[in-house]
Amino acid sequence: MTRILKPLFLLLVAVSFLASCDSKTSKPKDTVYYNLSGAVKTTLHSFDYSNLEARDESFSPESIKLTFNRDGMLEETVSSYIEQANTANKQTTMASKFQYDDQGRLKTQYDRYDSDQPQVISFLYREEEFLPYASTMFDGHETQMTNLSHDTNGNMISAVSVSESLETKSQYSAKYNDINQLVERSFTYGDSYQSSITVTYNSDRTVKSETTITGDDKSVLTYEYLKTDSVDNWIERKVMSSDKDGYVIEKRTINYF
Repeated sequence: MTRILKPLFLLLVAVSFLASCDSKTSKPKDTVYYNLSGAVKTTLHSFDYSNLEARDESFSPESIKLTFNRDGMLEETVSSYIEQANTANKQTTMASKFQYDDQGRLKTQYDRYDSDQPQVISFLYREEEFLPYASTMFDGHETQMTNLSHDTNGNMISAVSVSESLETKSQYSAKYNDINQLVERSFTYGDSYQSSITVTYNSDRTVKSETTITGDDKSVLTYEYLKTDSVDNWIERKVMSSDKDGYVIEKRTINYF
């Protein structure tokens, strides 16, 4: 529930979908990353902020739509954001599309922020390796290279982006538990922005809490699951924040193949 930082968002989109893969045959579906089971075709997340006692000027998601192919890999994401304090304001929209090669490797990602020219992210592979060693991002003005590193299970643990002049622009790092769930990630952009998130889980592997530290600010989101569908995917949960009174209701409408 923080104000959108475009470079941060686009980098995290680029690296998050590459987590938890160690070979061509064992690479998990993107649906796993979103705590989804079954042959999911689309999910539509909606957010109800009417139970927050006080709203601020931060931008928060109003809806998030995810589209998957039959292999469980993402084809498209579309996210709309609104200012909590003034929901009548124009929405901010972010969209990403994903293309794969014949081996099922993610090759190209197209990111669009409102009406901006799309940013194109291309992933680079060595010969027949299934994990990318780097990516390039072109925004119509300059090309940015990101060097990628993985742990022995294939989880993304580091992404360091540099400009054409080889100046470090951003750094991302992550840690995972023994079942390849993300438990901690940190992000640095330039000299002025630092943020980290720590995640805890329930016994059923759903997210229990997320602790975010940005600069000197700390906030904790806790989740209470209210409804699940026939496949045991959650379809409604309550989100509570340590720095806000009240709660947000998040719902998921899930369509299956």
